[in-house]
Amino acid sequence: MMKISLQTLLKIKSKTKKLKTNNYKSLKRRLFTKKNYLKTKVPRLIIRKSHRNIYTQIVSELSSQTIFTISTLNRQIYLNLGFFKRPSCITCYKMGQKLAQQCLKENIQRIVFDRGPYLYHGQVRAVASGARSTGLRF
Repeated sequence: MMKISLQTLLKIKSKTKKLKTNNYKSLKRRLFTKKNYLKTKVPRLIIRKSHRNIYTQIVSELSSQTIFTISTLNRQIYLNLGFFKRPSCITCYKMGQKLAQQCLKENIQRIVFDRGPYLYHGQVRAVASGARSTGLRF
């Protein structure tokens, strides 16, 4: 069986659209991570979203371990969500601020922002701007 590189698979997707969307997203994500984030020595801020919650974590690239994590499942943040219990941009902004405060306590001033397959708008942008306003540098 012939081994195909990730870049070739992505080109096949754009031409023939034979890959399923989930496979395409995972291939695109792996290629992007391999190119950009694995070369750096600074920790990485990763964002994951579901329909009801947002999860953020700081991962050290040197030891490949999670330093700490914050999500909308935390008690203090969950109580501020409001009636519908869905994260708003204001809640995500506060999450970014708390994340930055914990980073600064651990002597981490600089991180790499990994938004994953999500566009940089709305809740993802609110987390990033909350972290920047408290003093983290991306």
